[in-house]
Amino acid sequence: MLALALFDNTAALHQLPAAARRLLQLAAACYAAARQAGAEHPDQVGRDAALAAPIDDLTPEQQCIVASVVAFQREQLHRSRELAYLRLDERDQQTTLRLTALLSLATILTADPRGDLLVWADKRHLRLVVAGPEGGQLSASLAAWAEHWRDTFGHLTIQQSWPDHVPAGDAPLLLMEAAARIASAPIATTMSLSIPGRLAGHESLAEGARRMLRQRFERLLAREAAVRDGEDPEDVHQMRVATRRLRASLQVVQPIYDARAIRAFRKGLQQVAAALGAVRDRDVFLAYVLAFTATLAEHDRTILDQLVAAVERERAEARKALLADLDAHRYTTFKHAFARFLTTPGARVCERPATGTPTRVRDSAGSLIWRRYEEWRAFEVVVPGGHDDLLHQARIAGKRLRYTIEFFAEALGPATDQLLAPLAVVQDKLGDLQDSVVARAYIRRLGLEADPGAQAYLAARDAERVTLLAELPGRWDQVASPAYRRQLLDLIAQL
Repeated sequence: MLALALFDNTAALHQLPAAARRLLQLAAACYAAARQAGAEHPDQVGRDAALAAPIDDLTPEQQCIVASVVAFQREQLHRSRELAYLRLDERDQQTTLRLTALLSLATILTADPRGDLLVWADKRHLRLVVAGPEGGQLSASLAAWAEHWRDTFGHLTIQQSWPDHVPAGDAPLLLMEAAARIASAPIATTMSLSIPGRLAGHESLAEGARRMLRQRFERLLAREAAVRDGEDPEDVHQMRVATRRLRASLQVVQPIYDARAIRAFRKGLQQVAAALGAVRDRDVFLAYVLAFTATLAEHDRTILDQLVAAVERERAEARKALLADLDAHRYTTFKHAFARFLTTPGARVCERPATGTPTRVRDSAGSLIWRRYEEWRAFEVVVPGGHDDLLHQARIAGKRLRYTIEFFAEALGPATDQLLAPLAVVQDKLGDLQDSVVARAYIRRLGLEADPGAQAYLAARDAERVTLLAELPGRWDQVASPAYRRQLLDLIAQL
């Protein structure tokens, strides 16, 4: 209740409406519940609890303020990655940051008590006494958070001993006494707080899927910041993978949401994925060429200089186009629309089960996974010596199967890794085969078919292709085998 005591007695400073007190109370309850549950990341778990279901007396925006305040109970505030915060307008974002500062300070002071805590504030300044008459060292966490407080509110003074006198007109307050009074008369709440854990078979598919999609989109946004800031090819690769997983996940759960909205989200992801792919494809090509170069005698390595230079020029242009795409109004609009969908419980759900109750994870996961497995397995008749286009389609079917299993991995349990490992090997083989096809087409487009270095490189890829084709049937059979199917069915049966 220390957060509410701070709210009540710094009103002249934070200047928030009285209704914001209710939001702070709910945020404090979510965060405390996640910590009491032993969550490794209580900021994330508490945030998910705040977004688990509609709260009757709150608007979606107010619910997102609560979720954001909880999410920001961490050392670093990554505002561009928190979807609940991203969807808010500027005014609500300011409210969020002010409530965040209050709850964070209360959390720090509660964790490191110093006897009676004294506070007094005016419109421009907050003074805290955080040590009793004995004094003592200021905690590192409080010292660090003071900077966040000053960024949000302005002036802050932290004292470690009782003041000799209180300035005239000020009304200092013993925070612990105020918190005790608040605790003795708690405000009623209609919020039914539940702490979401791992995706479970018994929970609503629509809301469980929304939580999983939200986590995947946050990973994409985290990689976006890295892509903008640096030149590490791995960041581009991981962001591209994140877009693919999101698109595949949306396809998996599309039947339970409004189809038009899901198509629009997938299109938004597809456009940014194309820009990422233009950079990533050249990174992969360069990596293969440079690896091949390293196998040559030193005096022969210059033979590939023309090819490398051409690809590096195209890669630089592709990166410029990618950054422009990330800055485009279209992409910003997509992010805000997707964030709104992912942070509004019940939004866009169109399912109407005969039972009259929401479809559970266990009611649909098995059929969704098995359908993807059957679609992948259908390619086994054409894989040996298959045409390049068919092998590419088999790879796409394998990706869909892999991403579907990964989507439900938490509900399926830890044995899921045993299903994913051999499937990943098959995908790697098919991916290497496709890379060799793309390499030949790319060199042709560059007009370097007659270049000696390009010809030497393609000859090496052709030799590698023979080996890959010979290995593929054995790897394929590991996933198409009766033993694999039984293992997959056993996991589905346990949902």
